[in-house]
Amino acid sequence: MVYRFVFFIVSFLDTSPLFSKALNHHHYTNHMRHIENKHQIPAGLLNAIAKVESGRWSEKEKQLVSWPWVIHAKGEGHYFPTKELAIEAVKNLQAQGIKNIDVGLMQINLLYHPDAFETLDHAFDPKHNIEYAARFLEGLKQNHNSWQKAVAYYHSASPTHHRPYCKKVLQTWREEQKKNPRQALLQERFASQDLVSFDSKPGQERRIITPPIDRLKIFKERMQFRYYQVRDRIVETQKLRRGKVYRLKPVGYKASAQPQAK
Repeated sequence: MVYRFVFFIVSFLDTSPLFSKALNHHHYTNHMRHIENKHQIPAGLLNAIAKVESGRWSEKEKQLVSWPWVIHAKGEGHYFPTKELAIEAVKNLQAQGIKNIDVGLMQINLLYHPDAFETLDHAFDPKHNIEYAARFLEGLKQNHNSWQKAVAYYHSASPTHHRPYCKKVLQTWREEQKKNPRQALLQERFASQDLVSFDSKPGQERRIITPPIDRLKIFKERMQFRYYQVRDRIVETQKLRRGKVYRLKPVGYKASAQPQAK
């Protein structure tokens, strides 16, 4: 009875301006970028997974946004306005003997990942939820030697389930790249290195190269990157000759301007 009452409150708040306003403050893209850099995950990939896992349409933002206090159990997903209500709902499900529950921004399954979080409070904390998802995804990449396969197996080991899921994540990821031209170059590199087609039969996946979003923009990004790199090397060389600085190596831009993926 309490569980149904909680869902009633959530359904009411879901249509209220307060709930819609709260959605605008929880995109967590900055934190995701930090974790992507830490684990050398392609830029924007975690955000794309989050939108597929816990995303919902925001009328105010006019776009799909991820939400941290989400649970999925018994084939249904439920969004909560606060962490406390989400935790209470999970406890009620566990009291009924239900263990197969996906929680949080990245929808980590409590049954298959029993040691992922110390408490439910950590499970619904975006920082811990994203961090665990990143480590799990990084491990899958090492096992399967492909980011696309890592995304697929993040969802399921069954090709029937993970192939459509992977396509949906990559489609969301590409759409996000259109909004951020600086990441287009990384997308092209990601695609050309380990993107494979899941339209083929199992064991016969063929490699494909996704066309760049805008070749002119990518070319300009490359030229601009090269220009600043050469310019600063010349400046550093001149300063060294004049004895103004003692740095032996020129400034590098790989970590900041052009992040590298495994």
